[in-house]
Amino acid sequence: MSPIIIVGAGHAGMTLVRQIRMKDQYIPIILISQDAVHHYYKPSLSKALSLGKSPQNLIMSSMTELTEELNIKILQNTKVTSVFSNKQKIIIQKMDKSPEILPYQSLVFAVGANAIDLNITGDAQQKIHSVNNLSDYQHFRKSIQNKKRVLVIGAGFVGCEFASDLSLANFKVDVIDRGSWPLQKSLPEPLGKAIAQSMEKTTVKWHFNDQVISVNKKTCNHGSVLEVSLQSGKVIETDAILSAVGIKPCITLAEKSGIHTNKGIVVNDFSQTNLANIYALGDCVEYQNTLLPFIAPATSMAKSLANTLLAKPNIINIPSLAVAVKIPTCPTIICPPVSQDGHWQVSGEHMDLTAKFLDTQGNLLGFALTGKSTTLKHEFMKKCLGPFTDNNNGLSHQTEDLHEKITAIIV
Repeated sequence: MSPIIIVGAGHAGMTLVRQIRMKDQYIPIILISQDAVHHYYKPSLSKALSLGKSPQNLIMSSMTELTEELNIKILQNTKVTSVFSNKQKIIIQKMDKSPEILPYQSLVFAVGANAIDLNITGDAQQKIHSVNNLSDYQHFRKSIQNKKRVLVIGAGFVGCEFASDLSLANFKVDVIDRGSWPLQKSLPEPLGKAIAQSMEKTTVKWHFNDQVISVNKKTCNHGSVLEVSLQSGKVIETDAILSAVGIKPCITLAEKSGIHTNKGIVVNDFSQTNLANIYALGDCVEYQNTLLPFIAPATSMAKSLANTLLAKPNIINIPSLAVAVKIPTCPTIICPPVSQDGHWQVSGEHMDLTAKFLDTQGNLLGFALTGKSTTLKHEFMKKCLGPFTDNNNGLSHQTEDLHEKITAIIV
């Protein structure tokens, strides 16, 4: 029997393997990664410093342990170079070895996303770090060893979490963002200001409505530093730089293979691409014109896809995406509204604020909570329309007629 082949060993790919194994202990599975394979929890990267954990401490299982525990074959440091969907085969290239052909019964893209590259000039542009996996984080931690200052580019989810973690570890942190307040794309100004003010009480300094133009090396009495020039004319000296401006789905292999892509790899209600027996999930996916770069949707998609791959078609069920932002000075929960057709309604005082994103009919499409208001999370989730509620018509469980539906889609 040909195996299920999963390309990508991040949260999405690993969760899918575990979900399949909960239902079938023996179906052959091959997990392929172009990087070294370890099991770790990606959200832990942005809180490890304040918890006193090294990158090595974040590893929960080694490749050997995963192989034995999950009864799978793992190919690490291996790249998929071609997909022949008509023959259900792929070509892989291991490091320093000849190409190899592998057949599959189902092929799953869980290839994730890459950090967005910035158009920054200067002789130290290569000193800018991005953290998108454990290997990236290991390099970043090495760069800040025995350092005191870090500049973070971007005040979104990842930028705010890393800025908070660094400040709690006693680093002086400068945050640069083109917006006017933290998390501007996801919550209204009063909540953003509450977050900013809480972090200003630590070691964080904000630089809003600005952006980095160049990064250059500068020699001084106590060694070399990085000189960061901003569009406003400001110049900031720092020891290390972290870019957290966002991620872009990895779609190159999918495009080359004839799979429909747009912003991400386009999938239907069963996580299937336009090609038979080829699926995708996680950060690389675009579902109903929406990218889903969060842990919760990847987990939900993995649960559904595991059933589909085992011939029990299960429609995707993605609930409201309430995300906890790790900012201890101002606890924050955000359920980002997918549609921008609506308005924010803010209530509360001081740091304890509630923001509802309502459409013209008064329906709750998203929300944001800070401070003590975060205790209202479950109450708001019950009222909030999920991003795909209307499209799914409430269908979130497996039914017999789905077999006919998915067969029709494949044909």
